[in-house]
Amino acid sequence: MRAAAIVLTSVLISALAGLVACAEQAVAPPPPPPRLPAPPPPPPVVVALAVDSTPPPPPAAPQRSMSDRIMETEQGYLEAFNGHDAAKAASYVAADIKFNVYGEEVSTGRGNFRTWAESVMSVWRDRKLAINRLFIKGNWAFVEYVAFGWMIRDVRGFKATQRPFGCYEVCVQQFNDEGLMESINLYFDEAGFNAQLRRKKDAPPVLSRPPTPEIHLAKSDPIEDRLADWGRTVSDAWNTHDARAIAATSTPEVDITFAAMGGKTLTGKDLSQFFAEFIKANPRTQFTVTSAMGVDGYAIEERTVSTPKGKGAVMTHEWLVLSPAADGKLRRAWIFGNSAEGYAGGP
Repeated sequence: MRAAAIVLTSVLISALAGLVACAEQAVAPPPPPPRLPAPPPPPPVVVALAVDSTPPPPPAAPQRSMSDRIMETEQGYLEAFNGHDAAKAASYVAADIKFNVYGEEVSTGRGNFRTWAESVMSVWRDRKLAINRLFIKGNWAFVEYVAFGWMIRDVRGFKATQRPFGCYEVCVQQFNDEGLMESINLYFDEAGFNAQLRRKKDAPPVLSRPPTPEIHLAKSDPIEDRLADWGRTVSDAWNTHDARAIAATSTPEVDITFAAMGGKTLTGKDLSQFFAEFIKANPRTQFTVTSAMGVDGYAIEERTVSTPKGKGAVMTHEWLVLSPAADGKLRRAWIFGNSAEGYAGGP
């Protein structure tokens, strides 16, 4: 009996231990506590920045070309001269302007230029200028004016004719970067002008205001460089003192206007006769080109003309516009000069 009780007790203890073990296996451990959410990031630090209320600068004005500056100066200068405002005319020249009125005056400085302009305006109170042709290359301008008006007052010993006058005047102008004239060479048709005042039968036709000026702007291409060289060869031919050599540079129908001789235009036999007589009378005259440029199909030149006289020489100056034909020979030419270089006088 006792043994059976011990066995039963052992069985119960074993069963109880098994139940406990099973209970321990069946019960899952408790889940971990939930994680707290991460704290929100701190608010951004707002720094108040100073706002520049200054308006942006206006866009830079487009750079004006030199030709635009020159034409603006030419317009203002023309208006000042025609308005007989010497001070305003002087405002378009540089402070150290060098100006040469061939046959009359060589001077420098804006003050001296103004004095000269005042003298011209006071003598010729009815004189106006108009541009006939304007050539521009780089900072150079070649201006062919027509000076015109009525002679209603006695001037330099000439009695008032109450008649119109009109002749050529040419300015060769060099400009600085500000568009002001820093040098001027002026050529005036004194012979033609005096012939008109004296009412000579062979006086040149009275020029009137041109309707619209011709504007010629350089293209700055190799063709214009060749034009300048070609123009030099035309002048060099005059130094041969050979009428046939001169004729070889020109077309048979060439015509030349000599503005220094009253604006006469010669062609054909008349031109050949002129060259023959000139060479005979001036066998040692030398022509020296001092500047040459090609501008829009033309050759533009300045040259000196030196004629021996006694132990020295008479030096005069000319300005030329040369127009070539298709075959490269001279077709048309205009020669301007100051016949006043040989005596006192001027425009």
